[in-house]
Amino acid sequence: MDIRALVKILSILFVISLFLITMIPLNVVNAQLPLPSGVKREEVLVLDTQVSRVANPNNYNRWVIGAPTNVVGLSQGCLDTLWYVNFTTGTVDPIVAAGLPEYNSDYSVMIVKLRKGMVWNNGRGTRFPMTAWDWVFGINATKANKNLIAYATVNTWVETAWVIDDYTFAVKLKKSNPYFHYYLTLIGPGIYDYVMPMQYFRAKGLKFEEVHTDDYNPPLCIGPYVLDSYDPGGTWFLWRRRDDWVNSSVGWMVGRTVPWPGPKYVLFRVFPSESEKIIAMIRGELD
Repeated sequence: MDIRALVKILSILFVISLFLITMIPLNVVNAQLPLPSGVKREEVLVLDTQVSRVANPNNYNRWVIGAPTNVVGLSQGCLDTLWYVNFTTGTVDPIVAAGLPEYNSDYSVMIVKLRKGMVWNNGRGTRFPMTAWDWVFGINATKANKNLIAYATVNTWVETAWVIDDYTFAVKLKKSNPYFHYYLTLIGPGIYDYVMPMQYFRAKGLKFEEVHTDDYNPPLCIGPYVLDSYDPGGTWFLWRRRDDWVNSSVGWMVGRTVPWPGPKYVLFRVFPSESEKIIAMIRGELD
């Protein structure tokens, strides 16, 4: 056989061998994903936590200073805020709010109207409507409790907050600020979500000054996902799309701007190094 033909055949066989070798680990590694029995890989969006192992995976109190759960799905799929800022157009888009904020003539009072039909859900059978009482409770608790992450911001600007009706609340400011509502959007302190389910904390008998002592587990959510399961060692967190996702903060958008409800599950995983992330993406373990 011609030596060039032999070299060509061997080269082809080598390439085929490399291809087969890279294919072999796929099913094996995917089978090791931390998924409950019956959950299919194609149903799960896998995301990187962007941090190392979470120190206290049992604590879902999102409002506490130093809360470790801000990158494991709680803010992304469970809680939500009044408005999003569209950085492409520069507009403020209502999400939980029913419209833009209303100010009085000197911008010292802000009035917010909420969308109706949103429901708190912890995925364990506890459900009740989200109302203006939850926002007022969250703002006033943050103002009263120095252990909460937005304590300084609220005390700089807010004199008090009160309920006008079940789906309308007002905030009186210490000084005029036509841009105060930006603190309640997904920029700055707004990402810490001032809304707290009043019914939950009242049922536990917790005062404003005590809300930081609760682990908030399982968390009640107004977003489209609830906590399904998690690693006690803090390496992964699995969220499940709510059965009643139409009653979530994004439910009203479906059929308008969102054509479908999203993946059935979202998994947040810890990847200790950049090389491990790259390997996971090649193997189909990270989206």
